[in-house]
Amino acid sequence: MKCPNCGTEMENNYVLRLGLSGAIKIEKQRNIELQSFLPKILVCPNCGKVDIYVDIQSV
Repeated sequence: MKCPNCGTEMENNYVLRLGLSGAIKIEKQRNIELQSFLPKILVCPNCGKVDIYVDIQSV
């Protein structure tokens, strides 16, 4: 998927993590097995845009 802001190819396989202070962090997923019920997160390496969505076809 291309970034709507700058046109760069967005990177996938990111997850949301809740930090100790309550802050939400977006991190690269470490394990290979993806869980279909988690939201999908794409990050643009160029401008930093973050897209979060749920793939309803995989649920």
